[in-house]
Formats: sequence, structure tokens, C-alpha cells
Amino acid sequence: MSHKRLRYAGKVRQETRRFLARHIGFNYFTGHRRIGLETTLEQAEIMYSANEDMRAQAATGELKSLHEECNSLGDKCEADYLASRDRIENLIQSIKTRENKIYESLRNDHNLERIKLHESQEASLFDVLAYSSEGATIENINHLSSAIDNGSDF
Repeated sequence: MSHKRLRYAGKVRQETRRFLARHIGFNYFTGHRRIGLETTLEQAEIMYSANEDMRAQAATGELKSLHEECNSLGDKCEADYLASRDRIENLIQSIKTRENKIYESLRNDHNLERIKLHESQEASLFDVLAYSSEGATIENINHLSSAIDNGSDF
């Protein structure tokens, strides 16, 4: 039964492609000349109703150039974001390492046993920003502030 229903599928695809090529001509969403059958009816309707300026930009290749530039800028933004995130994570790890040296000194040289070390050197930037991992720095500042205010050790 399903075989009988599918016997016109090839013809329907062919006519659909022919209509899209004849009446639209370009995929304005991508800038490419080919309009694939994965295009939704909503997208086809939008492309079908495109104004003459849009059609002219597609025909001259200007639209495709704009799409390529946008894609290139998107790739560059993503690469810059990842590089910035990695740099920030490296700085955070460096700060934690230096803080741990100070904390070790406070613990050993001044018998401040309540001072905490940063447990993990591998916390992600997102953990640090969300305060979801360690809070050694803030806790230590509070402990030291309290000790200074009270004029006593922990």
C-alpha cells in the first residue's frame, strides 16, 4: 500500500525543485543558489515574497558575500571568546596558586589553622564565577578580618 503512495514522490520532488528554482531562485537565508527540499513552507513563503532589492543582491552575489562575512565574524567571535575564557581561567589558576602560598605561610608561620587552601586547582571559570566551587578566598578574608578586629588568633 505505501509503495503506491510513494510512486509520485519523485515527481513531487522534481516539481517542487522546479517551482523553487523558477519563482525564488536563491536561498536568501544562506545566500546559495540551491534551495534544498529541507526548506520549510514558512521559509519558502518568506523567500517567495522577497522584494526586488533582496533578489538583486542575491543575483549579484552580494547576499552570499554578506552571509560569508557574517559566518566569518561568528567564527572569529567564537575563537576570541574561547581564547579569552582560557586566558581568564589561567589567570584564576595562577592567583589560586599564589594565594595558596600565602595561606600556607599563614598556617605554618602564624599558626592560623582555620585558613583554608584552595582545594582544587582545576575549578572552571564558570565554577568560580558562579561561586559553586570553593570559597577559600572569601572565607579566609572573613577569618582574618575577624581576627584583626578582635585582636586575637583564630
